[in-house]
Amino acid sequence: MNKFWGCLLVAVGITFAFSSHAVASGQKVGYLDVAKVISQSQWGKQISTRLRGDQQQLASSLQVKKDAFTSAQNSYVKKRDIMDTKARGRKEQELGEMYSQLQKAVQDAQMRWTQQKKAAMEPLFRKLYEVAEKVARDKSYDLVVDRSALIVASPQNDLTSEVISKLDRSPR
Repeated sequence: MNKFWGCLLVAVGITFAFSSHAVASGQKVGYLDVAKVISQSQWGKQISTRLRGDQQQLASSLQVKKDAFTSAQNSYVKKRDIMDTKARGRKEQELGEMYSQLQKAVQDAQMRWTQQKKAAMEPLFRKLYEVAEKVARDKSYDLVVDRSALIVASPQNDLTSEVISKLDRSPR
């Protein structure tokens, strides 16, 4: 957790240093709330909806495996006192293998989810960059940063709404 705060402070410091230098040298600095663009643009909403569906599908397929493991484990717990040592050992090994397979399935699902999310978001981010660059150029901004890296920002330099509007009108 301390690493996170350290990294955040460094990022904020670097952003502040560049922004301060830009302001001091008379450059026009704007900002963009990328999270808001994703949550409010039509394209971002479509991607988010599709990703939620994909995530629910992955979760339900994992739930079937989790339920099977839980059922097998519960069955074992009920019967273990009447099992001989050899049968108990086989069942415990079987449960261990089942658990390992479940853990692997969870890891695979997380990796697949990460890949799906990256693949779905990449075209949006590419287009977002193009649109933001055009808006910045049209409004004579020298520097545009993400809102999440700022502590204080003037609403007059917020390019988010305009970027959302242009992104929604642009071809995909």
